[in-house]
Amino acid sequence: MAATHRGPAGPITTAVRQGVTLGVMRWVLAASLLAAVIGLVVARLLA
Repeated sequence: MAATHRGPAGPITTAVRQGVTLGVMRWVLAASLLAAVIGLVVARLLA
């Protein structure tokens, strides 16, 4: 059963529920995606 929180929904809570990514999260996602691709390329070259 999922826990629910019944507090006041502020603008940040609403944005998170709608899946809106904040500016910093876009950079974190891009950096981790790039790191994963580079890791796979390096692993392929070393294998």
